[in-house]
Amino acid sequence: MATRLDNGLAADSRRLDSLKSAAGKDPKGQAKEAAKQFEAVFANLLIKSLRESLPKTSLTGGGNAETHFEGMLDQQRAQAMTSGRGLGLAPVIEKQLLRQMSAKSPADVASEAATPVKSAKAAAKYEVASLGATGETKSTGSFIDRMKEHATTAAKAIGVPPAFVLGQAALESGWGKREVGADQGVKSHNLFGIKAGANWKGATVEIPTTEYVNGVARKVTEKFRAYDSYADAFADYAKLISGSKRYTEAAKAGGDAVAFAQGLQKGGYATDPRYAEKLASVIQRLG
Repeated sequence: MATRLDNGLAADSRRLDSLKSAAGKDPKGQAKEAAKQFEAVFANLLIKSLRESLPKTSLTGGGNAETHFEGMLDQQRAQAMTSGRGLGLAPVIEKQLLRQMSAKSPADVASEAATPVKSAKAAAKYEVASLGATGETKSTGSFIDRMKEHATTAAKAIGVPPAFVLGQAALESGWGKREVGADQGVKSHNLFGIKAGANWKGATVEIPTTEYVNGVARKVTEKFRAYDSYADAFADYAKLISGSKRYTEAAKAGGDAVAFAQGLQKGGYATDPRYAEKLASVIQRLG
């Protein structure tokens, strides 16, 4: 079944062949169309990649028929995103193509007309990596760059890949956007949501949080640990996971993201019944 997107902005193989042929005859006239194609495919792949990154359930992990209709829905959403003013990518791409044309032969231009579309998948994959556990689009490049060294050190101490540590920090803090106490103007550096128990002698911050009791979410007020730096926070996290018998299974997970996440949940790291599922999903996107 063909949709309007197939006949318009969605660049399938036939559409790309047509675009490439037309670009050879009228390169400048096809620059705008090539730019639209890139934007459309980028939007479609972004939506598809986001859907694939979500945990599969009985409602979202159905058979071929359900997958087919989900694909159609993704195409319609991509069309809606790129209609009118679109995402703002097309004009930029068009200008870049036009600047390059003066130094290219018609054959080169024809070949490169479809190149932006071919790179859309990689661009979409990078953008999906910026999706937090809640599904909100976030710029994670800065978070990863700032925390990867700390994560690597902590991961080495535990004996797991750095993506496991970075993934949990991302999940707990919303890629650094929901650091413990941040909404109250407190700089706790606590990216892991580690609470301050009776044995904790350091600084604390007391904030409302969500806990699950018998599977039911409830708002409670808890004390959390506060650190002088992110390095201290990661070091304390590594000490907790590697030194507590509760998390022995997680520490021995090796390179198995699912086993690591399940080990943490079994150890009581979080009360959310879907915690392991969410954490494994984030780690797998990073890995």
